[in-house]
Amino acid sequence: MKTHTLILAAIAALLVALPVSAQTSFGTILGDVTDESGAVVPGVTVTVTNEGTGIARVASTGEAGGFTVPSLPAAVYSVAAEMPGFSQSQQTGVQLAVNQTLRVDLTLSIGEVTEVVEVSAAALQLQTDTSTVASTVDNEKVVELPLNGRSFTQLTILMPGAVAGAGALTAFQTSGTAVSISGLRSEAN
Repeated sequence: MKTHTLILAAIAALLVALPVSAQTSFGTILGDVTDESGAVVPGVTVTVTNEGTGIARVASTGEAGGFTVPSLPAAVYSVAAEMPGFSQSQQTGVQLAVNQTLRVDLTLSIGEVTEVVEVSAAALQLQTDTSTVASTVDNEKVVELPLNGRSFTQLTILMPGAVAGAGALTAFQTSGTAVSISGLRSEAN
């Protein structure tokens, strides 16, 4: 009996110790650094700077030319790559949202260190780095949308894959919201 209890306690301790992938208030910027011919460039110093605060995080590209800068607060960033013998490449105005993985690929060109190639942030791209389906309801949507009784739970139907339950608008009740997400029953969400 004691062995059975010890085994259950050990399993419970392991489950508590496992990392949990939940919503977080941070995002990640990742990307690849290539030269003009498209070849990856390892050992490049990549600096990600918060344009609002000036706080910078530095990373280096690996052998495959990729870099990852995790745990960044949601903000507007500039991403710069530099290596001796190449001009500095910089992309500014990169908007990182909460719990977002954002790809910023940079291209280095041969030139003097004093030259800087600056690229403004491009339009939103298809997310190919993670299979996460997510959306952020910003302040503008909350203020501008006609919410019955200003119930924040009505905002759940704005999320990808969310559908109001039976009775459409009457599905929102005082005790909770009947919403189906990605085909699951509302009780399973």
